[in-house]
Amino acid sequence: PTLCLWGERDGVLPASAAAFFKRHLPAHARFEIPARLGHSPYLERPDVVARRIVGFVDACLGGLLHGAKR
Repeated sequence: PTLCLWGERDGVLPASAAAFFKRHLPAHARFEIPARLGHSPYLERPDVVARRIVGFVDACLGGLLHGAKR
């Protein structure tokens, strides 16, 4: 599983470069661009990043983290 979080306001790797990276990720990868975040979203808004990671892992596990039964 692959999750790529690309800050909307990334000044190091601008949004124009995001399209290139997205094209080269595996087809199953999830690519998200969180609004109002820069190059280090995990430092700027760790709460936002954590929610997105937990949501991604939960989706990969079929909802097990949020009580879905298999």
